Amino acid sequence: MPEWKYGIKISAPVNFPFAQALQNEPVVCNATSNKVQVVDFANADPKLMNAYCMKLFPLDSKIIAYHAANITSGTLIYVPPNTKGELVTIKSSSVNFQCQHILVVVDTGSSIEIVDENRNAAWSTHVIELVVHENGHAKLLSITATESTITLKRAQAMEGGSVEIIECIHSSSFVHSNTAISLLGREAEGKVSTVFYGRAKEVFDISSRIDHLAPFTISRMTTKGILTDSSKAIVRGNIDMHKVASKSKGKQVEQILLLSKDAEVDPIPMLQAETNDIECSHSAAIGRIDPEILFYMNSRGLSEEESKKVIITGFFDTIDPRVSDEMREVL
Repeated sequence: MPEWKYGIKISAPVNFPFAQALQNEPVVCNATSNKVQVVDFANADPKLMNAYCMKLFPLDSKIIAYHAANITSGTLIYVPPNTKGELVTIKSSSVNFQCQHILVVVDTGSSIEIVDENRNAAWSTHVIELVVHENGHAKLLSITATESTITLKRAQAMEGGSVEIIECIHSSSFVHSNTAISLLGREAEGKVSTVFYGRAKEVFDISSRIDHLAPFTISRMTTKGILTDSSKAIVRGNIDMHKVASKSKGKQVEQILLLSKDAEVDPIPMLQAETNDIECSHSAAIGRIDPEILFYMNSRGLSEEESKKVIITGFFDTIDPRVSDEMREVL
């Protein structure tokens, strides 16, 4: 069994290209109908922009301040009241340094699913703001397969609303991912699922947070990752039950497979509770593929490499079938 190491040597030589010239490059957006407003920031409703854009991020962060001042592509997605079952896809594949921003506003009683593919071949900052009003529902599948990126996601759910964020990270030299959901209304729900696959010398810094700021709220946080070669990851998860979050429920699970002796991970699951009238749990598990399972699959005609591919895709399949499809292509 390999000697596991927990974060002692995990670091990343990050050379953020502040001085590099920026080029405006639009992303490719498609919607299932014209009921949803999908426009670039230049053509967006000023009232919506003033009410929502950059309202979920503090501008005292140097990275956020730089991003806000240098947005190369901005997309507003607005879902009018009582608009159901909409799907929007967003794709970016630039070879130049980009500062990309997506603002999503889901109005009362509406629902939307967004598939965001960030496949840039250069550095990028990728920022998403997601506001869900009363009884609205939003699901975001974000695929990050870029050279290096800082990806920041912030979401709010009002009374009876729900937000689900799924992030799939692979094929990236360095990724700093920071996701946070605020449950602001009674019976709001938040779910964050993060999947990552590291190879070579890739480094992932992943943080997820859900704040319960109202009673009867529900959260679920799941992180699944596989590291091989000399790849590294730091995984932070935090569920914060505030004083007003009575009768709320939260669950956090972290599961990591290390497939080589040089792969390292530092899992840091956290719970904060300011009230005792809640149900909350967290867990972290780190291991490797069971040799007996490999032996069984080998005896059924699969090679060791084929067996590992089946196990890896199955490991991710519980998150979302599209995540498994993405990993099959990677493998």
